[in-house]
Amino acid sequence: MRKVFAGIYKVKDMERTEDGAFAILYNNSLCFIFNGISDIFQEVEHGIASDMEFVDGYSLAVITKDNKWQIRDSGRKHTPEYVIAEGTYIGNFEQSLEKFKKVLL
Repeated sequence: MRKVFAGIYKVKDMERTEDGAFAILYNNSLCFIFNGISDIFQEVEHGIASDMEFVDGYSLAVITKDNKWQIRDSGRKHTPEYVIAEGTYIGNFEQSLEKFKKVLL
């Protein structure tokens, strides 16, 4: 399995669209992204889940003025399919992403 730090992973069977269908990798652990999240490390599965797969071109966006997160498909920019999923966040979600930013800079 290809592991990409800070890449977006999705449930292999996308018929399953409930919360937790997307995650981001941190230190060999999947941090799930869901509506109402307050910290990226709130829901973590250690090790790589067999029902998740990395998706090349997907990214996590944070819209601070609306307290909203989005999963985006960069290959579909300017189309209705650009935003794959979205939800709101509360608390320190944006600050909890700082660990990812430090590694990626």
